[in-house]
Amino acid sequence: MVPGSHRSGRLAPYDRLRDDDLSYDGRPPVLLEAKAGDVALFVSDAWHRGTPAGPDGFGRLFVQCHYGRRDIAQRILTTDEVHHLSPDAVARATTDRARTLVGLHPAYFYDG
Repeated sequence: MVPGSHRSGRLAPYDRLRDDDLSYDGRPPVLLEAKAGDVALFVSDAWHRGTPAGPDGFGRLFVQCHYGRRDIAQRILTTDEVHHLSPDAVARATTDRARTLVGLHPAYFYDG
């Protein structure tokens, strides 16, 4: 991903989408490395793409989540009423921090 590119207000240059040296405001791209089970959070406006798997690699599996605008979505039904979590995922969210991370939290400013 290219740090700071989310501040550009524009898409990455189309003719440079596969350019390994694509940069923004003098900042070169950085590799977000993760182990199985890790989570990386970044704003989707940042210029980002997958990199080719290595010569002996098997490719990558990942889950990409997009979050909607709470100020619109939760005026209809709050996350305690409707969400996309499995019963097992809800059961694993045993702390306030974990429940907040998955969107299960008390109603607040955007929720009504």
